[in-house]
Amino acid sequence: MRDDILTYRELCDREAVQTLQRGMNFRMNPNYSVILMSQRKNAPYQDEILGDGETIVYEGHDQPKSSSIADPKQIDQPVNTPAGHLTQNGKFVSAVESFRKGGTPEKVRVYEKLFNGVWSYKGLFDLTDHKFVKVGGRRVFRFTLRVTVDTDSPTDPGLPGRSRLISA
Repeated sequence: MRDDILTYRELCDREAVQTLQRGMNFRMNPNYSVILMSQRKNAPYQDEILGDGETIVYEGHDQPKSSSIADPKQIDQPVNTPAGHLTQNGKFVSAVESFRKGGTPEKVRVYEKLFNGVWSYKGLFDLTDHKFVKVGGRRVFRFTLRVTVDTDSPTDPGLPGRSRLISA
């Protein structure tokens, strides 16, 4: 159900994994991807839920720290690894490009970190867009996700269907 409050352990159990460390997890399950977001004051990325409550703008991920990269916040977010493979950013970008060419949108389960060890399940979303925007002296990805209209999805049994109550 949307806005379920979960412990970290419950989140991992729901996704059938031992641990979940990355914020972007493309096709963790064959039927959907998983995003861990945060709007907390000290969050490393600028994720947000828009005023309509049904749209999320999720910031892509930085290059991992290494001996050659002292501060990943100073360089553009990567699409490819140094070996030429797609990063999680690249995989999500490819999914959006496929959708733009007439494919179906990537389904994404979204969890929001509320406090250390406390998460909120935000629901199942469609990955619909991405932009590569200038922020400060670098470029970052902004992915747009919208609540899915696929309420019968077998991959998300906890997502309630949208219905109206009509009084007698």
